[in-house]
Amino acid sequence: MVLPLPDEWNFSSPLTEGERPEEFDAAEIKLRNALFDEGDLAMFTYDFGDDWQIALRVEEIIRNSSIPATDLPKVLDGEGYGIIENCGGAYGLKKLAAAFKRKRGPQYEEFREWLGVDSLDMTAFDIADMNYRLKKVPAIYRKIYENHQAPSRRSVAILTREYLKK
Repeated sequence: MVLPLPDEWNFSSPLTEGERPEEFDAAEIKLRNALFDEGDLAMFTYDFGDDWQIALRVEEIIRNSSIPATDLPKVLDGEGYGIIENCGGAYGLKKLAAAFKRKRGPQYEEFREWLGVDSLDMTAFDIADMNYRLKKVPAIYRKIYENHQAPSRRSVAILTREYLKK
């Protein structure tokens, strides 16, 4: 598994007419210091090789003192399986999804062997898994990129969702 390097991240602020995007070094700014209000939008490129273009919008700010701080951040809703590393970006992910939908042909066999699964539902969204990963994945990447430590077997299982396979 090839993991993205820190310099493969680029955040930019939303544009108003006639403005150029303000760019931030993702290694130097935290999202909580860039997104303040409902409607704020951050566009970022993840993995310049695969060229994932991701939009992150603050839809609602919920102030609820009954939610323990240890439960934050928390995903409240979502859709789709998400990014699969090194599949060729959005175009490659579409090819992969189509191959798994057909469940036959050379592309299906190639992707099946590469991922080690016979089926994959790209429409599935598991909110419990997403919240688990939201707690674990940033620390894993911090160890890899900021502390220059090799990921543990367990960390790789979390990044590749191996722990979900039964």
